[in-house]
Amino acid sequence: EKAAQFRRSLLHAAFTGALTGHDVEEGEVPEGWESKTMGEVGKYLNGYAFNSKTWSTSGRPIIRIQNLTGSGSKYNFFDGDIEERYIVREGDLLFSWSATLGVFVWNGPEAVLNQHIFKVESAIDTGFHRYLLENAVAEMDQQTHGSGMVHITKKKFEALPLMIPPEQEQGRIVEILEDQLTRLDTALQSVRTVREKAAQFRRSLLHAAF
Repeated sequence: EKAAQFRRSLLHAAFTGALTGHDVEEGEVPEGWESKTMGEVGKYLNGYAFNSKTWSTSGRPIIRIQNLTGSGSKYNFFDGDIEERYIVREGDLLFSWSATLGVFVWNGPEAVLNQHIFKVESAIDTGFHRYLLENAVAEMDQQTHGSGMVHITKKKFEALPLMIPPEQEQGRIVEILEDQLTRLDTALQSVRTVREKAAQFRRSLLHAAF
């Protein structure tokens, strides 16, 4: 929980200017930044409404929400022609927006996108856009008391207000975030390793005792 709070605080600092040294009141736009909306910084292309009649045993895998969240590893496939807007390639930014909110970078083979997931075409630094979406998800998740289950219409999503820094500063923010979040992940892994070793040691002691 503390790690999640730190991550939320870091993202909040990034998108209010504090992370890069801007000293402004909450809600004020830092010098050189612009007020925009989520819809002005990119296009969000909704996936195709695949159904069992369109499934195949070969072709491109169909990316569903469970494939992104890890709750399901099995893929259905689509073997046919489809518009470019529904095709996903390695490195594409994806955003699940119905029921389960989440931001993902696709690292698999060429695939096709199921409905209720956006393929994001960024008009800003893609890395910055990714963290911008993560921050929006964190804020929406807080509004639903951490349930992670919410449905937001595309119209409301694209109307979300943002503050966008110049391109060079976007890149600097991404570098700082990735450095800090890598440090956080390393620290969490170290804690998990220590706990696992402590549990193993405890089991060894109990085994020796009995």
